[in-house]
Amino acid sequence: MNSFSSDLGISPNTVKSWLSVLEASGIIFLLEPYFNNLGKRIVKTPKLYFTDSGLAAYLAGFRSHKELATSQLMGAFFETFVLGQIIRKYANNCKKPNLYFFRDHHGNEIDFIIPLGHQLKLLECKWAESPKKDMQPFKFIEQAAGSDNIISKSIITPVRGLRRTDNYFIEDCVDLKSID
Repeated sequence: MNSFSSDLGISPNTVKSWLSVLEASGIIFLLEPYFNNLGKRIVKTPKLYFTDSGLAAYLAGFRSHKELATSQLMGAFFETFVLGQIIRKYANNCKKPNLYFFRDHHGNEIDFIIPLGHQLKLLECKWAESPKKDMQPFKFIEQAAGSDNIISKSIITPVRGLRRTDNYFIEDCVDLKSID
């Protein structure tokens, strides 16, 4: 908020009130960090997402799918799209999203964490159709939380269908079976 306020030349309280209006109207979603016993050097600032990835792309200046698809920002927009799908899936079940992210100061990051009691479902978004076999963020969280506390590890991709590797599930961004 301080960064926004200095860029816009307004007070942090004004930014906070504007963001609360955007959040209440469902235009943005502030994703809180998960930091329950996973380390001391973690990021505790929420991540801001637009709930409508089309609106976010338009506001970013993209005027065609091709422009966006060839942009370095495609992965971030895909992550935004997946978050929107997750929020809608919860809303369709009359539930509030129980959803977090994790990032530490060493670059370890998981896009979405769904806690169920003391156990965690981990979701990582990848625009690539065939993500790497070695998923370092999954390994880091598994070591920090304990492998017994990880329910599932899923990579969300644009490819339709559910696939399983030795270490995690790969699923599409529409069905999102891992959050059920």
